[in-house]
Amino acid sequence: MKIIPAIDIQDGKCVRLTKGNLNSTVKYFDDPIQAAEHWYSYGIDRIHIVDLDGAKKGQSLILNIIDDIKKKLPKGSDIIIVSSWK
Repeated sequence: MKIIPAIDIQDGKCVRLTKGNLNSTVKYFDDPIQAAEHWYSYGIDRIHIVDLDGAKKGQSLILNIIDDIKKKLPKGSDIIIVSSWK
C-alpha cells in the first residue's frame, strides 16, 4: 500500500475542510511549499494537491504554487492535481 498525502489549498494556505464544508476550514500551514517539504522529509514521493478555490471557480488558481512545489520535488517524485469538482 502506498500512502499519498493531500495538500488542500485555499486562499494560498494549506487547510482541511470541516465535514467537506468549503467555508469551515482548519489551517495547517501558511505556505504550501513548506507543507510539501514536510512530506518529502518523510520520504513521500507523491503528493495530491487540491485547489479548493479553483474547484469553486472551475479553473486552477494556484499554478504558480504548483510550479514552486515542483521545483522542490525530489528526483522521481510526482504531483497529482485536482482543481475541479463535478
